Amino acid sequence: MITAHALNILVMALALALVLIVAATVHLQQVHRRDLAKVNERLGALEAAGELGHE
Repeated sequence: MITAHALNILVMALALALVLIVAATVHLQQVHRRDLAKVNERLGALEAAGELGHE
């Protein structure tokens, strides 16, 4: 039978794993958001250059 101490360690390990997963998810969302902002900025510049070229 599993002891209370072993169960406590298991619960803490699972909690740490969950915290790491959440932190990684938040980090990847921030990176994705930053990359998307760069793409939108470049797209805006290309659209502006294209509009100037048609005049």
